[in-house]
Amino acid sequence: MAYKGQSPENPVCVTSAIVLNADKSHILVGARRETPNEDRHLRTISTFTRTTPLHIFNALAGGNLDQWSPDVEEPLEESCALFPIGRGAHGENVNTFVVESVLGKAGLSGALAEGSITGLAKAALRSLTRVEDKDTQRPEWTAMLHYQVVLDSSSDLSLIPDRSPSYDPIVWVPANKVPQAYALGDAGILENPKLDTLFLCLTGACMSGAAHILSGNNNPA
Repeated sequence: MAYKGQSPENPVCVTSAIVLNADKSHILVGARRETPNEDRHLRTISTFTRTTPLHIFNALAGGNLDQWSPDVEEPLEESCALFPIGRGAHGENVNTFVVESVLGKAGLSGALAEGSITGLAKAALRSLTRVEDKDTQRPEWTAMLHYQVVLDSSSDLSLIPDRSPSYDPIVWVPANKVPQAYALGDAGILENPKLDTLFLCLTGACMSGAAHILSGNNNPA
């Protein structure tokens, strides 16, 4: 029986939140932890991601899988609308709902609900790639929708935890270092002493998408 992710016609659907501070100088990343429900890409430096049901994924901006091509990182149109996070719009905008759900894995649910952390986001890139995994030894075709999230300058960044059940540690790293670090597979380039660069790897579709966006090829406002 074919499993989910065995082919590009039946991919695992994932949303990724690429979180930047207000001046876009730094990106928030985390090292993935093993949980009872997650056993892939452990101790990998990552953006914040969440597997998303197909019927929700297809409703997202740029998420209609009928329009995707395998092995392509495709920037989305500049006309993709900005939408708010942390401002109570999750009941009206499916993109807000999904991105806030993703950020909940970084321990931000309370700050978003209180409006202590707010920002604007947009769908920036989509990719359909065969993703290897050293932990399970099972590759999966993964359709990933990459959202760029820019936090407002008024956001209380002190409320961002340094770890969550899904990520440990959670840290800010220089955004302009990500493309080179990803290309070389060298986490040391990210210049954060909390990242154990001897044991953490820098691979995967989420960081590939972040590197693509932060390289300047597709950097929406």
